[in-house]
Amino acid sequence: MRIIIPNLAIPTLHNVARCLESIKNNCGIEPLLWDCTQKSLIDMFDETHPDIIFLHSSQLDAAFSLVSQEFNFKYILIADQPMPVPKNPAAVLTSPSSTKNWKDNIPVVVATDGSRIAEIHSASYDSTMASDILIQTNGGQITNDMFNYISFLTSSYHTKVIGETPVAFHQYLGKVNIFERATFIKSTRILIDFYGTECWDAAYLKVPAICRKKAADNFWEFNNIKELEVRIDALLHNEQKRSKYIEECYETVYNGNTQYHVAANLFQCINENNIAQTLHSFVKELQV
Repeated sequence: MRIIIPNLAIPTLHNVARCLESIKNNCGIEPLLWDCTQKSLIDMFDETHPDIIFLHSSQLDAAFSLVSQEFNFKYILIADQPMPVPKNPAAVLTSPSSTKNWKDNIPVVVATDGSRIAEIHSASYDSTMASDILIQTNGGQITNDMFNYISFLTSSYHTKVIGETPVAFHQYLGKVNIFERATFIKSTRILIDFYGTECWDAAYLKVPAICRKKAADNFWEFNNIKELEVRIDALLHNEQKRSKYIEECYETVYNGNTQYHVAANLFQCINENNIAQTLHSFVKELQV
């Protein structure tokens, strides 16, 4: 079974692609990443004859109408609102705020945050990357509020900063790849998550995270520097509290908050139960 995923700048697509790649030998699938800037939709269909394809709403053009008439396939639509289509999607992948736009007759899966186990499960501690505090700047612009927190952290603790957005601190080490990022997380004592998205990976790697934007009930949050300082000191100096918090967050990840769960929900919605079950089983195999 060939499953085509367009190489678009949509994180969920890349997360699904990695999950499928890791199970392809277990359930007889062939996931293929499609460079839609180099190969047209029609050429891609002629060459691969996909069984399942992910398509963004912007790709449902005249060429899609042609392949819909000629080929038999299922597709998962990435969109925020309904639109006229020549062929109904098997399921819709959308944002949490857009679920209300869809009718009950189309299965809808929400593109939620979760641990990206497929890219981090082999991470290990590296003393050269060790820190007490790790900050990642992958969520966009650095606000004045965030700058003030980083200033406090870098002046008070052994802190390292990585990520896409540069910050004017000598602790900023630049951009890193997905494997280096995982090692940095595994090698820190506490991750500070300003965006509510990085904590899932930290939880899987059994590293405590403190969130500026709360991701789930079990994750600690902070609203000011004093609260942040109290929480950091508890995790650095109270081993019993630290261990309890790590286990609670780890269990939260395995209660449905990984990208494998997102992918499994998608394939279950389109009645590809073998793929869905294999994805669920693979999460259990990776449990540490």
